[in-house]
Amino acid sequence: MTQTATQSAAIRLNELDRRAPNPFIPVQPAPAKDGSGNRLAQRERRARILAATRVLIARGGLEKVTVREIAGLSGISIQTIYNLAGNRIRVVEMAISEHISTAARPALSQGSYPNLFFALADQMWINAVQNPHYTRWASMICSGGEATLNRRVYRHQGKVLAELLQRHYGGRGGTTADFETLACHVTTLTGAIALDWARGSIDSVEFRYRLATGYGFLLQGLDMDEEIAKAKSWYGDLRTGKSRLPV
Repeated sequence: MTQTATQSAAIRLNELDRRAPNPFIPVQPAPAKDGSGNRLAQRERRARILAATRVLIARGGLEKVTVREIAGLSGISIQTIYNLAGNRIRVVEMAISEHISTAARPALSQGSYPNLFFALADQMWINAVQNPHYTRWASMICSGGEATLNRRVYRHQGKVLAELLQRHYGGRGGTTADFETLACHVTTLTGAIALDWARGSIDSVEFRYRLATGYGFLLQGLDMDEEIAKAKSWYGDLRTGKSRLPV
């Protein structure tokens, strides 16, 4: 990539017109459907547990996460953590999955991109560059030796992406895309590129470019010609340094 393209792609964070959700702030739960204050209080405590877990992940990955440390950070007893969230591995899985849900959704409100695919690609990139320590270690955890954790997080991310794609494209006439399969491919691609970045094989500029082009290439297997045309234009401009995030 040329120096001009690199400088153009390395956008300052304060120029972005949106912000990635902070993984270290508890996610505010919706009120209980039955109006139960006790259930809402339980979900609020669980949110504190998961936010504290993400803080520990950012400090050094799975090895830094213990139920005792989670209790100390969240102010919630060890027994309550087991009751509300489960053991250490289960808590880590829930913490990463919860952030995936909240981190992807802002892409739906970004109308300045060629299509949702590029809004999603850049949302993933923004999440990474704004919260690099958490994102690096979360990526490493999800490619590690905890097979059950990896499988559940992968399935959760695929489900979130499929719902977003269905919501955005599902009502359009003539679209025959299999959104669940597409979401699986996007999830696999995202995980592989994120892992390369987490290990230091690529920098944040190349990370962004690979996400954009990868998502664009996936479009070519779909019956969505208009979206494919937008894709080629977008990642072509990104490579030459002409494309900027909406500001």
